[in-house]
Formats: sequence, C-alpha cells, structure tokens
Amino acid sequence: AVLHAANPSYQGLAVEAALAPLIPAGVGYPRVIDSGSDNGLPWLLQGRLAGGPLGMQWAGLSVPQARSALGDVVDRLRLFHTLEHAPELVRRREPTCYALRPRTARRIIRQLRELGVLDAGLESRVLEIHHLMCASLAGQPVGVVHGDLHLDNVVYDPQRHCVTGIVDFEDCGWAPLELDYFVLARSVASSEQPQALAWLRDIMSASLSSTGSTERWAGYALARVLGRTVWDPTVDLDTIPLNDQALGELHDDLLAVVAGQHVGARLLG
Repeated sequence: AVLHAANPSYQGLAVEAALAPLIPAGVGYPRVIDSGSDNGLPWLLQGRLAGGPLGMQWAGLSVPQARSALGDVVDRLRLFHTLEHAPELVRRREPTCYALRPRTARRIIRQLRELGVLDAGLESRVLEIHHLMCASLAGQPVGVVHGDLHLDNVVYDPQRHCVTGIVDFEDCGWAPLELDYFVLARSVASSEQPQALAWLRDIMSASLSSTGSTERWAGYALARVLGRTVWDPTVDLDTIPLNDQALGELHDDLLAVVAGQHVGARLLG
C-alpha cells in the first residue's frame, strides 16, 4: 500500500478521495483503501500498481515502446474525460497552479503589478492573452481534469512494457478538458524522447486545427505561469511570499509567453 499525506492547508487529498469512486476502471487508478485526517493532516491510503513512474523510465524506452505508452496514456485520459458527474467539491475547483478564471487571473496580475513584475505594456499583453483564451473557450468541452498529468504521474511496468495506471489526482478541478493535454505536452516536450511531441501532435491534430487553438494554448501557458504564484488555491493571494529571484523568474516567463515561446506554439507549428 502507498500512504499519501499533505499540508493541513491543502485540500487536494480530500478532493481526490471524493472523486476516486467515480474514476472509470479503465483509467487504472489505484484502489483507495482508506482516507481521513489526523490532527488536521489529510491522508490517503491506496493500493500499489505494478511498475514505477513512467518519467523515470521514459528515456530508456525504445521508440515503439515510448510511442505505445504515450498512446495508452491518451486513451486512459480520454476515458477519464467521459466522467459526467462529479462532486460539487470538484466542480467548483480550479486545477491547482492554473489561473484560468478571469477573477483569479486579475487578482494575481494586480498583485504582480504592485510588486513591480509587470509594467503597463506587459500587463496589457498579459490581460489580452488571458481575455482571448477565455473568449476562445466558448463551445470547448469542459469537465473534470486531472490537472497534473505529467509522465511521473503515469505508472509503467517495465516487465510487461505497458502502462498500468494514472495516479495523483489531487490537483484535479473543473476546466477545459484540453488542459490535460497541455500539461502532458509540457512533460513530453522536456523529455528525452525527441519525437514525442510530434506523436502528440498527430494524436491531437483535430483539436490543434480547431478555431481558437492558438489563443487557447497561449492562454494555458499564461494561466500556468500566473497560477504558479499560489500552490494552494485556498491561500490568500495577498499573503504569498515571493522573493526577488522568484519575481524575476515570473517576469521572464511572462515575457516568454507573450513572445510565443511555449509548448503550445511548438505543437501548433
């Protein structure tokens, strides 16, 4: 069995425990044995899947093995996205570290302006990108997303050369389903399988060629940078401790998004 515990201020494990019974069996989510809280410390006890994190094995896989594994991850993700009903706890929650909602984004942008991270020109472009993303989401499928589907949250069995499941749904929330593919793309883009991003482009060709895809993917990249300022969505934004180095990194990352230097731009070609 595997025991997960979290900071008392973070509600992710409680949210995951509420979602767990609804996750389709084919996703490969490990069985929940028990969950609860001791002295304010939330915990979740789960069964163990065969294998280990795909990210730790990814570079050593052959090209056919890696391509097959990525396809399996996408198939499991699509199955998860068929989940139609979710607890209110999940439906009202933004995925952790993604400032997708205009109200959240405006609060963070205001704070960054006050901290000197944004000048008037950069603030205007950031607001425009977020606005265009929101406008382009009209008609896009929305539902429960994993929220943190990188390669280390996929379990891979090296003995059988196959994916056995997807884990760590504590960052889940209600958002455009496409967001999970953005998270996955960020992971494979920085991996040691140089062809992986092209594989994902082929898998996602219909979505990437749809109207508004450029604005959506730029917006997801922006929402990730803005959302990085607050790991726990319940934290008061006015109390976030940000040092000079962190502020400088935020400024540089915002400039990169404005310049079109993000994984979405690479996928869209």
